[in-house]
Amino acid sequence: MGIDKVETNLVFAHLNGRRRVGIKSSWREAIRFVGLEDFHFHDLRHTNCSNLIEAWADRKDVREMIGHSDIKMTDRYTHLPQRRKIGLQHQLAKHYARK
Repeated sequence: MGIDKVETNLVFAHLNGRRRVGIKSSWREAIRFVGLEDFHFHDLRHTNCSNLIEAWADRKDVREMIGHSDIKMTDRYTHLPQRRKIGLQHQLAKHYARK
């Protein structure tokens, strides 16, 4: 038995394409299907913030895009990985080399 393709712009939908009222069971099923453990829906928000910072987005831009009213909340989601810190050091060195 296969699954018929249904056109929808929804991420989580019933097999007939109708909107799901809640996504908890769909989320758990999707996570189980791909073999992830201890991965929560809210982790996507954290990952998005971290990826924006990795792409050199400003914290204020990230705050606006995520919808946080306070930059302190954004700081809880964003962590500067070591390679980003090294990149910032290289940028600073280039800046001083131009002077």
